[in-house]
Amino acid sequence: ALQVVERAVAQQRIPGASIAVMRRGELVASAGFGTRDPGASDPPPFEGDSICYIASLTKPFTAAAGMLLVERGDLGLDDLVSDHLPDFADVQTEDGRAAGHLLTVRDLMCHRSGLGRAFPADLRPSPFFTQAWFSESLESVVAGISKLPLAFLPREDVAYSNTAWYVLARIVELRTGDHFGTAVAMLWPKAFAKALIDA
Repeated sequence: ALQVVERAVAQQRIPGASIAVMRRGELVASAGFGTRDPGASDPPPFEGDSICYIASLTKPFTAAAGMLLVERGDLGLDDLVSDHLPDFADVQTEDGRAAGHLLTVRDLMCHRSGLGRAFPADLRPSPFFTQAWFSESLESVVAGISKLPLAFLPREDVAYSNTAWYVLARIVELRTGDHFGTAVAMLWPKAFAKALIDA
C-alpha cells in the first residue's frame, strides 16, 4: 500500500497523502508522502500522522454511529427528529408545508429528508472550511439548520444533503451524552479514533 501512494505522488497524480496500515487494531505502518499544501511557498510535508479533512467521508461514520445506537435500542430509525431536537418540530418546506411531523432519523440517513446541501449563511458563508466554521459547536450549527426550509417533504424526493448528517451527528451526541468524536471512537481502533476526536 505504501508503494502505491509513493508512486502516485512521484508521478504527480496526487500532491501528497498520509497512509496508515492497521492489522487487528494495531498500527503496523504509517508514512507521509508529498506535500499538504502544494500552493504554499514553503509547502509542509505530509507526515505519517498528518490529520486531513475527510469532508463527506464522515457521512458513513455518522451513519454507523447512528446504527450502533439503533442496534443498542437507544435510537429508532423511525423516531421523529423533533423527538430528539425539538427545534425541528416546526420545520416547513420552502412552499410552507409543515414537515416536522414527518422528518425521521431514517430520512436523515437516506438523502430524502428535504434538508439541503447549504448551511446557514451566517454560520458558514463560504463552502470552504474555515477556522471560524471549525469553532462552531455542533449544537449551534444544528440550531441554524433547523431554521432553514426543506426543499421538499421528507420521502417526497431524494437529493444529496450535507446538513442532514450534522443533524444526525447531533442526535448521536444527545443519545450518547458524548462529543460526537468521542461517540464515534467507540467504533474504531485507537489510532484512527484519535484523529476523529482531535479533528
